[in-house]
Amino acid sequence: MATRPSYRHHTRGRAIISLLVAVVASLFAASTVHAAEPGLSPDLSWGTSSADQDRTAAAVNDVGSRWVRLNVEWNATETSNNTYDSWMLSHYDRAVNVARAAGQKVLMLVSQSPSWALKSAGEPNRRPGRNDVSR
Repeated sequence: MATRPSYRHHTRGRAIISLLVAVVASLFAASTVHAAEPGLSPDLSWGTSSADQDRTAAAVNDVGSRWVRLNVEWNATETSNNTYDSWMLSHYDRAVNVARAAGQKVLMLVSQSPSWALKSAGEPNRRPGRNDVSR
């Protein structure tokens, strides 16, 4: 009577082959991973002149940047609810356009909440505290 082959050896062999295939595949996959693209936080949106914006946009492109972070001060842009400063909006528009023309991707960072946005209905105007997060 012939003895049956041990399936344990076949199973272990398959597991080792599967592991080797996974390791080799991960090595090839790792070679296609790209590093984060370089970027800067230039002064394009900090109230600079148009000429300075143009010079800055050319400079960020020259140093190899692919991203720029532009800062928007909400309190200076929307001074009261639905009331916008047209100069600020046009300045931000130009900053975005200049950055894009220089081949940059744009990330907008909005900061400086206006006081009118911090006030809840029926409450005095105040800055939110640590306990307000759960409201």
